[in-house]
Amino acid sequence: MNRLLKYLLRTFAILLFTISNVSPIQGELWQWNKEWHDDYYTNRLTKNADYIIIATSKGVVKLNKTDNTFYNASNEYLIDEKCKITAILAQGNDTLYYSDGYYGVSLFDGNTTKSYYYPLPVSDNGECYSYSLLLDSLNDIWINFRGYFSKPTEFNIFPINQPYKIQDAIYGAPTAVIMDMAIDSKGDLWMATYGLFYQVVCLQNQQNSPIDVISGKEKQATSIVVDFDDNIWLTSDDGIHCYNQETGKDSIMTNATNPNIPAVQFYANDIDDNGNIWFTSESNLLKWNGSEFTTYTCNGYEEARSILCDEDIVWVLLKNDKLLKFQNNEFKTIDLSPAVTGIKESIAEVSNTKAYVSNGVLYVENAEGINSVEVYDATGRVITSGSYNSSSVQIQLPSTLKGVILVKVNYEVVKIVI
Repeated sequence: MNRLLKYLLRTFAILLFTISNVSPIQGELWQWNKEWHDDYYTNRLTKNADYIIIATSKGVVKLNKTDNTFYNASNEYLIDEKCKITAILAQGNDTLYYSDGYYGVSLFDGNTTKSYYYPLPVSDNGECYSYSLLLDSLNDIWINFRGYFSKPTEFNIFPINQPYKIQDAIYGAPTAVIMDMAIDSKGDLWMATYGLFYQVVCLQNQQNSPIDVISGKEKQATSIVVDFDDNIWLTSDDGIHCYNQETGKDSIMTNATNPNIPAVQFYANDIDDNGNIWFTSESNLLKWNGSEFTTYTCNGYEEARSILCDEDIVWVLLKNDKLLKFQNNEFKTIDLSPAVTGIKESIAEVSNTKAYVSNGVLYVENAEGINSVEVYDATGRVITSGSYNSSSVQIQLPSTLKGVILVKVNYEVVKIVI
């Protein structure tokens, strides 16, 4: 009787959604949600033995873990720098899986790129993003798109692996999205999902259909990890979840239940080698050591998107292409924008250029003559550019421009703080 009642209620909800979907209010809500998961995808950091590999706003950057030097590795991986990379996963020192909106999921095997057949429906504008990638215990890759997931098949190889669907996708909900995946010690696949009904879904090992575990109407579930006891940790807009598989109990932790948790939404999480669970909000780093929460932050900790634990280091990627390195309870900020923009930040030992800003005006001088000036903000966006034939130039800057700018004069680059 309870099962029948649940089915009838669910069917009514689907019917109600279908009817309301034609209204302007529902359309506005869907547009907002689409903007949300197109921005808060969390699988932008991965690692191998020597490097942290970062999916930045423009291209893939590799950072040497020994000396923190970095460079744009898009050409190395045969990736178009213009592609929006929504998920990245390293396997060994040479192999890299990645997803972009044009080709879908591809594998760089150290020499060539292999694309996977995508038996999943693409979006209306032709995009086929996978927001997360996962290697299971057999080193088979799992991908997803919206509410579908599968072990993909390489192009021109048959038979084709058909995808699984989460129930929200079966019901036809246009908002059904799989945001993250994790695997437990039994080989069960766990997914953080966004849809009308559920935010955690599990595909048990050797089973043919996923089961729904944690409900939550239109909750922003973004990131999921499994701890050493097979507990499932989820970040969502209703709090931090810890689901105990043995008892079936889902505990939701927020500032209201634990004052050591900041009253903010946490978007990404990861687990370190000691079993500590780390979370990031847009402005805070949070640690769970098994008994208590501890919060950390620093100046410039803004709009964090992704987190990665690597031995005793926690890496946090910000939206503005800055990487935070947290070690020994201290933060270090690494600005990746020179590698993202393709301009070198290093200045010649004897610089021919003098540049400074006064009252919103950029003054540039070069005794040998100025042929061109390009000004970039900290994210690599071009603020202004032009060609000149003079030894000095004055350029009016936007009044809202603050922070660090890079000024490229001919072939020299000058960093200025305004």
